[in-house]
Amino acid sequence: MTDLRALLAPIHDLVQEQRVIVMLAEPDTYDTRPLDAMTRLLAAIEAVGALHKPEKRWEPYEGAGYTFLTREQALEAAGEEDLGAVAMEAGPQFFEVCAECARVESEQLSESGEEWGYREALWPCKTTETFAAALGSDTTNQEGTQ
Repeated sequence: MTDLRALLAPIHDLVQEQRVIVMLAEPDTYDTRPLDAMTRLLAAIEAVGALHKPEKRWEPYEGAGYTFLTREQALEAAGEEDLGAVAMEAGPQFFEVCAECARVESEQLSESGEEWGYREALWPCKTTETFAAALGSDTTNQEGTQ
């Protein structure tokens, strides 16, 4: 799983280190504009990472076709349905979506009347994968799949 902030930390540290080196080497004439630009770029990428983050979605049972933000909500919903022993024994299942992509997808699909199924919002999202690839990381999850 990719956390953009973790990937950016070494770059952020390097920029700060370079700022100190420049200031010490040329205290009266240092030009921090390039480092300031890099700091702004890092802040912009961190802002993207703050939006594009994993969020658990809970199904009361596998294949339910609807989800909840918490396990407790899914358990409550499962208790209100006659699911049979097998589904109840398995309990709520979760999967991860990108919080921002899921929000955008739900707005678009609710306006068009199409069924919403997190088709484009599964974690890691394309935005996170793109940034991670550019920063030299892969986006495989703990099971080793994408």
